[in-house]
Amino acid sequence: MARTESYFDVLTLAVNDLSDHGYDDPSRVLYWTERLRKAADAGTTSPEIMERMLREAMASTYRNLIDADRSSTAITSAPRASRWRRSGRSCAPNWTVGFSPPQT
Repeated sequence: MARTESYFDVLTLAVNDLSDHGYDDPSRVLYWTERLRKAADAGTTSPEIMERMLREAMASTYRNLIDADRSSTAITSAPRASRWRRSGRSCAPNWTVGFSPPQT
């Protein structure tokens, strides 16, 4: 299986070739332009695949944030409520303790 040349590899070859031979023929520049275009195309991801990857990454981040928010709410609120109930105290205020109706 042939290894695909990276854009940097082809660019290095093109610069070396043009510095060795100079601009002697337009076909030389066209040849390196075409090789550079092919290397660039081979080294990039298609827009469809890139969009799918971004959607999946954003959805994963959103799910993680939502799950983290749910777990922090459950962790911070549940122990307080259960400790309050275990202590035997009522969550409702007791208005009758220390209350005396006004004298008329």
